[in-house]
Amino acid sequence: MTTISKSLAGKLGIKTYEAKKRKATGVGGNLVDVMAAKADQLRIGAEEFQNREVAVIDFDSIFGCGRFAPGVIGHDILKDYVLSVNYHAREIAFDKAPRANLGRDNGIEWIDFRYAGDTHLVVVPVRINGEGPFELVLDTGSSGTVITPTLAKELGLVQSPPPRIDVQAAEEGRGCSEGACPGVGGVAVGYGTILKQLSVGRTAMENVMAAVIDLRLVSPKGEKIDYGILGYPFLRNYRLVIDYPRKRLALMSEQKPAKRFYATT
Repeated sequence: MTTISKSLAGKLGIKTYEAKKRKATGVGGNLVDVMAAKADQLRIGAEEFQNREVAVIDFDSIFGCGRFAPGVIGHDILKDYVLSVNYHAREIAFDKAPRANLGRDNGIEWIDFRYAGDTHLVVVPVRINGEGPFELVLDTGSSGTVITPTLAKELGLVQSPPPRIDVQAAEEGRGCSEGACPGVGGVAVGYGTILKQLSVGRTAMENVMAAVIDLRLVSPKGEKIDYGILGYPFLRNYRLVIDYPRKRLALMSEQKPAKRFYATT
């Protein structure tokens, strides 16, 4: 769900009320209080939404002041759009599917995705070390790539005993490369490993750092993730296009700016 911070709601004078879902969980498994609010107007570039209900979470108390953006654009909005993220140019294109000039006959390698169970989690087929495909959740907000202990065992990547984990580094935002992943709700502890090769369709990378984490201990949705999460360290090397209505995505190595964009980061 599209979410704004408690501090932003206060700054804009937006009144909050009791949400249908009063608690949320994230990485770390801790419960976070959730309120709701009505935004009279919400605009993303040329797209405008009226009288939109949003969730309200106190991000400052979770991450510390200045550690998080004022809000999140959620699947409740994205599901009707084609989203293009050009990490190199730091540009985002946001277009209604019927208007988006993206077809199967223009040389783009489209990869079909599905949702994990009854969630909004986008699941894509990934090959690791020449094996698979394994279905990983694509998460643009994840600071690292994660595989589950089950997959680590299948790939022969179990370390015993696991290396020392620098939880402080994770809390400071240095990500899963240190063996722990920070997020809403706290820090999930695991250990680091190297994937010799990771590929999505024809797109491949070598020597990818990943964290091995039991996602079932992180969040209720963790039990719906069988093999892991494909995160920012992999995605940042490409222009990512997610066509939500058609349930397909593409990874392009071109670093040209998107034709339409609503924001720079």
